[in-house]
Amino acid sequence: MSGKLLKSAVVVGTASSFAVLGAAADLADASRGRLQAKGPQLLIAGRNVQRARAVAPGDSIERTIVLRVRGRGELRVVALAVKAKRASLLTDRTQGLRLSMVRCSRRWKRRLRAHSYTCRGRRTRLVTRKPVLGRRRLGLRLRRGEKAYLRLTLTLPTRAGNALEGQTSTLVYRFRAVAQATR
Repeated sequence: MSGKLLKSAVVVGTASSFAVLGAAADLADASRGRLQAKGPQLLIAGRNVQRARAVAPGDSIERTIVLRVRGRGELRVVALAVKAKRASLLTDRTQGLRLSMVRCSRRWKRRLRAHSYTCRGRRTRLVTRKPVLGRRRLGLRLRRGEKAYLRLTLTLPTRAGNALEGQTSTLVYRFRAVAQATR
């Protein structure tokens, strides 16, 4: 079977975030089972990453994510963890999807009549073609009001075999951030 004839429905992704605030957390409300956080919070613009359908070997899927900080202070976004809510051969470490991520200093714009994005700002590569599942270090720093414009790319390798035909997976993307100490 020709590589381009192999089609798979790929990803329904959910982007979520949480900030680990460490010393900035207030434990006064812990007796009621709640932890109130003082300081910055990491927010994601838009909660869901769009579905991708009919992906053949060699195809790439691009999606954009905007991270921002609410509250006072600075956050260090230290990691992106991708887990499978529903796994398949698409998440296989050897022949499955590969993840890449690039940050741009300006907003990503969708190209006309294309399913890809371009950016006219300064670009920084954060993750380069790693197996989709796992935890990746990012090393982003964000201050109040600052936004991180990210382009997430999933690529199905050209060597993907026929066993991936008709496979589907659901992925969850979780960003982890740590508050910077204030002086």
